[in-house]
Amino acid sequence: MSFTVTKTSTRTSNSQAVFKDSADIDPDVATSIANIDHALRTNPAVQSRSVAMSPDGLTKTTTTVWESQSAYNEFRTANSSDLAKLSSAASTYNKANGIVVATTTTGA
Repeated sequence: MSFTVTKTSTRTSNSQAVFKDSADIDPDVATSIANIDHALRTNPAVQSRSVAMSPDGLTKTTTTVWESQSAYNEFRTANSSDLAKLSSAASTYNKANGIVVATTTTGA
C-alpha cells in the first residue's frame, strides 16, 4: 500500500525567503539539502512527487508518494544524519521568520 507524505509551508510575506533560498545557509546544511534532494530523485520507492504553490505565493505544498511506509522509513534511516542537520537548521530559521510548516502522512 502506498504511503503519502504531504508537507505544507506557509510564509507571512513573499519578501520572506523560504529556508532553502535564504542567505547564509551553513555549507554543511547546504550539502545535506543536496544529498537529500538527490536521494529523493533517485529512490526507486518514490512513486511520485508534486509541488503546488498557492496563487498568492505564500503557501507551498509538496506531496511525495512512496511505495510503502517501510520504504519511507528506510529512506529516513539511510539519510538520518542529513535529515537531522536540515531539520534543526530549518526549524530554527522557520521559527525566527514566522514560517509555519505542517507535515501529514496517509496510508500504512
